[in-house]
Amino acid sequence: KVIANQGAPGADGMTVQQLADHLKQHWSTLRERLLAGEYHPSPIRAADGRPDEIPKPKGGTRRLGIPTVTDRLIQQALQQVLTPIFDPSFYAMIAAVSDWLRRKVLGGNADHRRTAGADQG
Repeated sequence: KVIANQGAPGADGMTVQQLADHLKQHWSTLRERLLAGEYHPSPIRAADGRPDEIPKPKGGTRRLGIPTVTDRLIQQALQQVLTPIFDPSFYAMIAAVSDWLRRKVLGGNADHRRTAGADQG
């Protein structure tokens, strides 16, 4: 997926086309560092022609930068493994909390409110 998304090189200058050769040479060390909890992402590269910070929708700012291709690969791998584990639990928890709050706040009308709210979009 990282290769399909392409993207600019990070601070190390490596492109997605160079990733496979890099992993062939360094995978055993990278794997050991990951498993030992000793891996730390590399510094990000500032995006050319863009501000160092961009506004957040609810106020404040966040740094804008480009991670290395290796870091993007690791992030994507973690996302693919963790999403099926945590997303179903997370959404089930949110639904349970929402239902509990509706019952407490609305008395017995939680189901009626949910149906009415769903009709409104």
